[in-house]
Amino acid sequence: MASHVVYQGKRALIIGINKYRRDPLQYCIQDAEDLSKTLRCIDFDITLALDCNCNKFYEVIDIFAETIQHDDLVLFYFAGHGKQSEDENYLLPSDYDYNFRTHERDYITNHAINVQYIMKKIDDKLCYVTIYIFDCCRKL
Repeated sequence: MASHVVYQGKRALIIGINKYRRDPLQYCIQDAEDLSKTLRCIDFDITLALDCNCNKFYEVIDIFAETIQHDDLVLFYFAGHGKQSEDENYLLPSDYDYNFRTHERDYITNHAINVQYIMKKIDDKLCYVTIYIFDCCRKL
């Protein structure tokens, strides 16, 4: 016998960034907007953020996390540049502009968003299901 899926609500945080100071991208915003439209059709509450700088990126994550209710179905989607430094993965905001004057590890920890930060903010809410989609270009 199949059981019914029981969750409070469906929420998605969708972030797309095209406008990077170095190596801009072409389709991330379109992908984010397309996914937003699709999820709205199946009754997701959407938070859409485009071309976020570092401060705005953190702000959007924090505000979104506050809207999550226990047992929500949550989807996080990011389209933009991503980077790995040592064993950590980072999502790069629009104002990420490493200048090669210092060790990049020092720069990235202060100017990019650690994926673990996002996952902790969302996972601490004890969601029914959480889906993470990282559509990252790793050229930078």
